[in-house]
Amino acid sequence: KNLKSLLLQRFSLSLFIVNQPSFYMKIKLTYYILFFIILVSFSVFIKYMLNHDDKLDISGIYDRPVKLNELEQKRWNESEILTFPNSKKIKYVKYHPVDLKLTERIMDLGEPILMKNSPAMDWAALEKWKNKDYINEKLGVINVHTPKTPYVRLHSPDLTLHPLNRFPELNFTNLPWIEKEIYPKIMFENPEKLIYYMTNIYTIPDDMKSDIYPLNFAMVPWSPPLEINFWAGNRFVTTPNHFDMVHNFYVQVTGKKRWILFNPKDHEDFALFPNIHPSDRMSMLNFNHNETYSIFDQFLTDKFDVYETVLEPGDCLYIPPFWFHYVTVVSEEVSMSISVHTESYEAVVRERVLGKSERLLNKLISFSAPSIPQNINILRYYIGLILLNIVDDFNEDEYKKSPLLTDTNEADHILSSYCKRILSARWDHLHHDKIVIGLDELLERGTNKFPSHEEINSSVLDEYQKETIQSSIKDIASFFSEVQFPNRDILLFNHIEHFTSYALGALNTKPFLKYCSNMI
Repeated sequence: KNLKSLLLQRFSLSLFIVNQPSFYMKIKLTYYILFFIILVSFSVFIKYMLNHDDKLDISGIYDRPVKLNELEQKRWNESEILTFPNSKKIKYVKYHPVDLKLTERIMDLGEPILMKNSPAMDWAALEKWKNKDYINEKLGVINVHTPKTPYVRLHSPDLTLHPLNRFPELNFTNLPWIEKEIYPKIMFENPEKLIYYMTNIYTIPDDMKSDIYPLNFAMVPWSPPLEINFWAGNRFVTTPNHFDMVHNFYVQVTGKKRWILFNPKDHEDFALFPNIHPSDRMSMLNFNHNETYSIFDQFLTDKFDVYETVLEPGDCLYIPPFWFHYVTVVSEEVSMSISVHTESYEAVVRERVLGKSERLLNKLISFSAPSIPQNINILRYYIGLILLNIVDDFNEDEYKKSPLLTDTNEADHILSSYCKRILSARWDHLHHDKIVIGLDELLERGTNKFPSHEEINSSVLDEYQKETIQSSIKDIASFFSEVQFPNRDILLFNHIEHFTSYALGALNTKPFLKYCSNMI
C-alpha cells in the first residue's frame, strides 16, 4: 500500500510539472519518470518472488521428438531412427534468470527434463564451433576412437572396480575400436567415417572455454561439478544403453543427437554386464541390431517406460542418476556437446557403505584359499542381515530405536531372492558377448573350484564373528534405506557383487550367487 501511494504521488507530481517550461523542471521530470520505472520493475519482481510456486510448470511437452513420418523431411532413414511404440515425449521447463533454484528443482523431479531458452542459446560456441579451422587450431592433435561399428563399447581398464581385468587369459584384443591421433578437421572433412572423441573440459584451450560461458545454469550451489566433459562424434556414432551415477546436464552445441531414455525401474530387463566386468553399467542390448531382438524379444513389447527426443544446438537435457540412455548422432554435421556431472546422493551412500563394509570385512575374512568356506558364511551372514534390516519408509529417529533383526532363516530367503535376480539380470546372458574372448571358460574354472556344500556347512561362524557383523549392520542398512527404489536396488546388486569378489575372488562371484540362490 505504501509503495502504491508513493508511486501515485510521484506520478501525479510528474504530470504537474509536464507543463512547466524551466530546464530545472525538465530534469526533475526525467528523474521522476526514471524513479517510477525502477519502482514498477522492482514491484513486479517482488510480486513474482512472493507468488512463485516452488513446483515447476512442466505442463508443456517439447515439440521436437522424432516421429517416423518426419524422417524424409529431416533426411533421416529408419536405420538411424528407432521409435518405440510406447515412447513418451520429454517434458520441458522454461529457463528464467530470476529463478535461482531452477536447477535444483529440476533435479527434484526425478525424470528427464528439457530446459528451454537456457543461456546456452546465446553461447558463442553455437556458431564458432561449426568452423573446422577454428576447432582444428584450438584443439590441435587429439586422441580419438575409431570404432569398427557405430556402436561404441564402454570398457574400463580399472583393476580394482573391475577385477575381471586381472586375468591375462582373457582376450581384450577383440575390442571394436582403434585409438588414433588425428587433427579435428578430419572429422569435418570425412562425415562418413566413424570417429568419437571425449575429454575433460579443463584440457581444452581457454578460448573454447569462454565460448560456452555462462555454464552456471547447469550447476548447483551446494556441490561443485564432479567433471565437465567435451564430446564430439560423427554421424551414426552411438553410445550404448547405460546408466551413470550422477546428475547430468547435457548441452548440445553443434549437430543433433537422438536420445532414448529408460526408467531405472526396468534395470533387470536390460541384460547389464556384471558389476565386476570392465563394461559395467552397460547393457548388452543394441537396439539397432537384429540379433539383439532375437535374443531379447521383450524390447518389442510396450512394457517399458521410454522417453525419446532429438537434441538440437542450444538444447539442455537433464538426465537423473541411474536413468539409462542410448544416444546416437543423427546429423550430417559433427556433433559437439558439453556434459556437466554433479555428484548424486546415491554416490555418497555408495562411498560410505564401501568404506564401512571394507573395514568390517577386513577384521573377519582371510584371503588364503583354505579360508574360502569360512568367508562364504561370513559374506552370507553379512549380506543377509543388511537385506533383512533395510526399510522402505525410512525415519532416522525411529530406525535408531528399532531392534536389529537377526532371523537367519528370513535373511537367507531374502538373500536367495536377490541372488536369483542378479544371476538372471546380469550373468545369464554373458555368453552372447562376442567381444571378450575366453570369459566362459574362465567362469567355468571358478565354478569347478568352488567349495562343496559339505565344506561350507562344516565351517560355522562363532559368536565373535556374528557380534562383529551385527555391530555394523544397522549403520550400513540405514544408508541403503535412505535411497529410494529403484536406485537402491541397483546399488544393492552392485554391492553384493563387489563384496563377493572382494571376499572370495572374482571367479567365485557367480558360484556364490548360484549357491545362495539355491539355499531356499
